[in-house]
Parts: sequence; structure tokens; C-alpha cells
Amino acid sequence: MTITVDGTVIDGKDIAGHLEIRARNVTIRNSRIRVANVQAVTVIDDSARLRIEDTEIDGQGQDASRGGIALIGRTGFSLLRVNAHSSGDILRIDGWGEVQDSWLHDPNGVGGEQHNDVIQSTNAIYIRILHNRLENQHTQTSCILLKADLGSISDVVVDSNLMNGGGYPFYWYDANYKITNGRVTNNRFMRQAGGGYWPKGGYFGTQAFQASTLPQWSNNTWSDSGQQIGM
Repeated sequence: MTITVDGTVIDGKDIAGHLEIRARNVTIRNSRIRVANVQAVTVIDDSARLRIEDTEIDGQGQDASRGGIALIGRTGFSLLRVNAHSSGDILRIDGWGEVQDSWLHDPNGVGGEQHNDVIQSTNAIYIRILHNRLENQHTQTSCILLKADLGSISDVVVDSNLMNGGGYPFYWYDANYKITNGRVTNNRFMRQAGGGYWPKGGYFGTQAFQASTLPQWSNNTWSDSGQQIGM
């Protein structure tokens, strides 16, 4: 299904299958989208300004890819109060994207070879990840993976999220390009003692940094005790 009319509003629909957005200022709200082994929503224009709100997006655990299919990607979108789950990856931001007040969880598929990420970016010009619950039940890879593989990543704010699981819940990595200009603040990390998956927050720890420029890191704490987590 392809949306080509600017300003289209999809409201109160139960959709089975992939939506490709080729228009600007489209809104999807109060709906459910279910897919099997395919992306649920695709938008490729940084300036599309797709808005998805009060909607469930369900991959139904049928992602058979080796790398993991992100339910929503890649750029030009805002998510608000979205419940997205059950694909190899959940969200990919390669360009411009924001997600707020949402529950992104249970990345999974079939075959057992995927590297599961809840939110992933390999190049970006603007990222806002604000006040979400992000959960990855696996020992790999992340709740948030920011790794400059395909281009530089900059202008990143990760604030007031609850993160649980993965190898490390949070990654900040240079690769072929650089990642810069980031702020990681007021986030809480779950661990097993407080109802999380792993004793260290992620299977290996809370965060992994491998970059020449590190983000601002402040007031990030354990959710069960409020104890500060240093960089």
C-alpha cells in the first residue's frame, strides 16, 4: 500500500501489510499495523514529516531475515505513544527522526541469527529519543545503537528513557564515519534486581563507547536505586 497524497490521515484502521509513504505530512493514528517478515512503515524523505501516534505496530515474530527487519524506517518521521514490537529490529533512524512516549520492545524473529536492536542508526542529521520504554530481552545487541557506519551521526538527544536489556542498552560508536554532538541525560537503566533482564543492565553492562567525541552524559541512573551511572 503506497500513500502518495500530501496530508493523508489514516485514523482508526486495522492494516495488514506494508505501508510505503511517498507524500509529506501524512498522519497515522489510533490504528494497528501487522506485518510478517516485511517492514511495516517505510519513508525515505528527510522532510516527509510522517507522524504516527497512538498506534500499535506488530511484526508478529515472523521476521526470517538474517540482519533483522526494522518495523519503522528510515527517516522523516515522528512517533508518539506508539507500541511497536516483535520484529528483528524495531526502529531505524537513518536521517531525521524522533520518538517520544512510546514502548518499543521484544525484538524477535525466526532463525536465531539476528543482531537485535530496538532503535538503530547508521547515519543521521537529527535524532530525538525522549521518554520511552525500550526493552530487548536478548543478550545482544542494544536498546539504542548509534554507529556511524554509512555516514556521520550528529545532533542527538537521548533523554528520560527507561532502558532494559541487550548486550549493552546504549552504544555510541564511530565506524567508517564519526558520531558527534550528542546529549544522553536523565535516563534510567533496569537491572535484574529491579525487574530487568540482566544483573548489569545489559548482559555486559549499561553502555559502550567507541568514539573520538563522546556525548554529554549526566544524571543517568539505576531505576531501582537512583544511583548514578558514570560514563
